[in-house]
Amino acid sequence: MTNRPTLNRWMTGAHPDHPLLPLMGDTQADELLDGFEVMLTSLEKANPARLSDKIKDFAANRTFKTVLDMRAELLIAHRLAEQGIEFDFGDTSKPNPDILVNQGNLGIEVTARRPDGTHLLVDALEEALTPYEGLSLVLTYTTYPHRIQSNVREAFVEQVTDLLRDGAGPGAKHPMTFLNSNNGGEVTITAHIQAAEDEQIRVQEKVDSTELTGTFDIVKNALTLAWNDKAKIKQAEAVPSILVVDAAMLGAAPMRSLEMTAKILAAYFPPDCPFKAMAVMFPSLDTLDVSFAFALHPSLDEADATPIHSLMAKLADTVTQVTVEP
Repeated sequence: MTNRPTLNRWMTGAHPDHPLLPLMGDTQADELLDGFEVMLTSLEKANPARLSDKIKDFAANRTFKTVLDMRAELLIAHRLAEQGIEFDFGDTSKPNPDILVNQGNLGIEVTARRPDGTHLLVDALEEALTPYEGLSLVLTYTTYPHRIQSNVREAFVEQVTDLLRDGAGPGAKHPMTFLNSNNGGEVTITAHIQAAEDEQIRVQEKVDSTELTGTFDIVKNALTLAWNDKAKIKQAEAVPSILVVDAAMLGAAPMRSLEMTAKILAAYFPPDCPFKAMAVMFPSLDTLDVSFAFALHPSLDEADATPIHSLMAKLADTVTQVTVEP
């Protein structure tokens, strides 16, 4: 697809630093850009409320992270439009989730928040990788840190940069141990240099644990940050909502299976969580395919659970839900 009129309209007046601008004529980015064209075209046809606000937000993006964060929300909206489900974008002038469905009686809130410092570490390492085409990094933690202090981040980035500058290639790795102030224990972070498989996401994170829940710590932390966020609590109280974590944007390596992810998610669901359901979203960046694992609030009755089951089944190519008795 070389002609993308809808994407071009959404890019009108884009910020000069918008990361999609230099890709508009790059054939290697065709799959990503064509996906946007399909999504944005379906959204214009659906014409949900406050679409014009989303168009402004899209043009204002300045980093790949914010573009891909927004892509997750737009992908869900696109899947709703494909299924003929009426929806609106949330009203940001008051507590509202990102997307409203069922005549505003059910909301979808999308998040990919990292703890303080980890996203800055990933951003800094992505910048350090810029001169080294064809390489990527996988960061492994012995325990997922709740915070990475600036001095630790700067030292680690400098050490990894030196490794790259010295010609290190796939297979090389560099460890660093620091104190995780939240739990008082030590955390070892290791940068593994690999051949790049995706030029859009060049740094990924995972927890190097022998337990099944190890990698899920990254997703669990994003969920915890969201349901302890005062603004998101107000959103969930205003409209019964599903909290969706975009695992791809967290850089979280996929769990062993959707079923296992759903089991861990269900077992982790706290009774005081303000959301009616939690979901982990695994989107593809090359296609518009997406898979979900989700769990319902342990106190949810059948009447409230039915519309959520129906919605999730229509959103995904693959969806898995496991019920754990309260």
